[in-house]
Amino acid sequence: MNSDPLRRRAIAALVIVNLLWGISFPAMKATNLIMERHQASATSTEPTVPSHAVAKVVAASFFMTVRFAAALVLLGLLVPRLFVGLTAEQWLMGAWTGLAFSAGFLLQIVGLNYIPASRSGFLTSLAVVFTPLLGIVFDRRAPRLPVAGGAVLALLGTAVLTGVLELGGPGGLRLAQDAFARVGPGDWLTTLAAFIFAIQIVLIDRFSRRMPAGRLTPGMFAATLAVGGAAFLAGQVWQPSSGGLAVWSGLLMDAPFLLLVLLMSLLCTVLAFHWMNKYQAHVSPAHAALIYTLEPIFATAWAMLLPGLISRLIDLSYPSERPGLELVVGGLLVVAGNALALWPTGRPS
Repeated sequence: MNSDPLRRRAIAALVIVNLLWGISFPAMKATNLIMERHQASATSTEPTVPSHAVAKVVAASFFMTVRFAAALVLLGLLVPRLFVGLTAEQWLMGAWTGLAFSAGFLLQIVGLNYIPASRSGFLTSLAVVFTPLLGIVFDRRAPRLPVAGGAVLALLGTAVLTGVLELGGPGGLRLAQDAFARVGPGDWLTTLAAFIFAIQIVLIDRFSRRMPAGRLTPGMFAATLAVGGAAFLAGQVWQPSSGGLAVWSGLLMDAPFLLLVLLMSLLCTVLAFHWMNKYQAHVSPAHAALIYTLEPIFATAWAMLLPGLISRLIDLSYPSERPGLELVVGGLLVVAGNALALWPTGRPS
């Protein structure tokens, strides 16, 4: 029933999860800048400059490895009961969830190098439009009219966010002259990440029917750690100049970097994902995804507050954002599209 106290508690927990995830966008942007600074200082004396794309992927995979290594240790210390009695099947289900998450997470981190944290938040929220669309594919049924309308609204909002559509002209919107050039690698990478995150949401829903969803977390963290480590090692083999031992050992002794990683590991990873896996099972996937529309709103609010504070504390050139009209209009369209696509029908899930 809608008045079920457990369901209300689950909704409150998922709202807090989105609040914590919002912090991660400007925090990850700051860690990207710190890693970029270390890589630049190490390669300034090198005869060859690393490929920009490879260097970004290597840095993102290093960050992911360190963050989820810390998260896995913290999870074992703070919630040890999650590891007790885990079967091979439960580890495997958690690992499948982690594989989907790690692929999206790696793309999201790399994409943050090219776009503001607030824009990344709104593009990531497209996962909540992709979620019911994936459900349509799996269930083999035609989309409801609100789903189709919500997808159109979200697509329109994305076009405004990326500058494909400009405000002004007839009807208030017009196609930019260089429309396709406005969509950069950060936009494409983050949108693809959102699609993969939608797969993760569906996997959690399906696996939680076979086991307590909170017990997915250890396998999920372990798989993410493994993917991050493998991607980092592959990048080092592919292009050693993307960052040598001095870069990565230096980061492990960089207090601001370690502090940001520790905070994200504790708040945005251990607490947020444990609550997500634990409480999402008590609401339908559509209702959960509807709550996730709050994430970009929180991300934008934190992006207006945290960067300036972080910069003053750790001597980093990362000013707080001042969202313009395009972000406000485009973001509202994305959120409205998400809400419309996932609006509860009143039928059992």
